[in-house]
Amino acid sequence: MAQPHRGRRLSEREWRYYHSLHATLVDRYCRRILKDVAEIAADTEGRPHDQYRRLWTLLQERDQALGLAFNDPRRSDAFRQVATVRLLDLFTEEEMRQFSPETQAAVEQVVSLTRASRAGEEGQDGAAP
Repeated sequence: MAQPHRGRRLSEREWRYYHSLHATLVDRYCRRILKDVAEIAADTEGRPHDQYRRLWTLLQERDQALGLAFNDPRRSDAFRQVATVRLLDLFTEEEMRQFSPETQAAVEQVVSLTRASRAGEEGQDGAAP
């Protein structure tokens, strides 16, 4: 599949804005992860080992997403990171409005294509879309 974001860059203003939100967005995502961890920890149904495995799987998946969204922030890769953060639903509407209409449209295109691709993959695995 073509990557519509390849080569796309944020403007200097957008990059500075995104960079200023970086710590807030990381904290927002980590709070969400900790909430998910607490839910798993509070679920005492089943075997403790199964609970541990669910927790381990969750942390591995969230750590991978955390890395994609936030590791090594630099302007040359910022568009992809912004699209990843948007895919994770971490931006508020007001935060997204600070990006240019062109950037917003491009991010939404990447998010839509990614979600459609994931839904197709789930459908091929026999899971409900």
